Amino acid sequence: MTQHYPTPQPKLLSILRLTGLSLSFVIVILLSFYVISISQDSPDRKLLLNALSYDLSIIFPLVYLIFIWSGRIPKLSVIPVFFVMTIIAGYLIPKDSQTHLNHISGWVLLLVELVLISFVILKSVKARRSYRQLKSADNDFYTNINTILKDSFPAFLVKILSLEFSVIYYSFFRWRRPPHRESHFSQATSGAISVLWVALFLILIETVVIHILLHKWAPTAAWIATALSLYGLIQILAIIKSFYLRPSRLSSDVLFLKCGLLRQVTINLSSILSVTKASWNSKKEDHFYFSPLKDFETPNILLELSEDHSVGSVYSTYPGIRKLAFYLDDPDKLIASIKKAQHERAGSVPS
Repeated sequence: MTQHYPTPQPKLLSILRLTGLSLSFVIVILLSFYVISISQDSPDRKLLLNALSYDLSIIFPLVYLIFIWSGRIPKLSVIPVFFVMTIIAGYLIPKDSQTHLNHISGWVLLLVELVLISFVILKSVKARRSYRQLKSADNDFYTNINTILKDSFPAFLVKILSLEFSVIYYSFFRWRRPPHRESHFSQATSGAISVLWVALFLILIETVVIHILLHKWAPTAAWIATALSLYGLIQILAIIKSFYLRPSRLSSDVLFLKCGLLRQVTINLSSILSVTKASWNSKKEDHFYFSPLKDFETPNILLELSEDHSVGSVYSTYPGIRKLAFYLDDPDKLIASIKKAQHERAGSVPS
């Protein structure tokens, strides 16, 4: 009878890989000290130190690459591993025996540059093609760039890169509002926009004043502070414009709810239990405020859901949301559109 053994779980395999890499690193460093110690009085000192240069700068990164090849760790992480091991080799190996190490560093650095340039070009061409295809389906830059980057970068980098690309895009390259469509729902009259405009002008004035005062004593610090302030101004401008350029959208079965670049959530119409218009005295305490600038905006729509939804933010996610409170310019239009879509999905005509 054939005995079947359980397949190791992915988490266990990752732990084993990390353990193996850690042990390999410790063993390599200990062996390096041993080789350096015995090479002091050895007639083959030059040969031993040259071999150690190859072991640290080439062999160990290759072993690392073999360890991670079938795992979730990005293969390009072998590049920083090479640089770290080369730096360690530079500290361990005496200066008069680093000829081979210097040659390795120079040639590998050139190879890394060529690989990175090729990688960027290939990914750019692929991203351009993917963006053209996605743009025809949904002309929303943030959503499309997020989808594209998921195929090329780790999850923790996707949100950061998506935001940075979107900030540049909405600040400098996108000025016209999207064409009006019945399925689009804007929030251009939100009170949060006025607050953001005020904050932008105040920071601009503050930046000029601080730069003038600080430049007298520390010019370098003044320019650094100014650069950081300008970057903040660009981010605020992008957020303001995204309120106009990223309207919420309703399809036949999904509501894509957006709050500029700040938050977004995708809601299946089948999970909507009720959608009502909120008044100033409506009970909203148990609802999740969709806008992070809730103190400057009064929600006018209340949404109750039959299942948990996750609201995506710039750097975080809010899970387990079943009640939403949010603001749109025309709440009556969205409420009527949702009810009409639900009736059509149910095969009946609204009275």
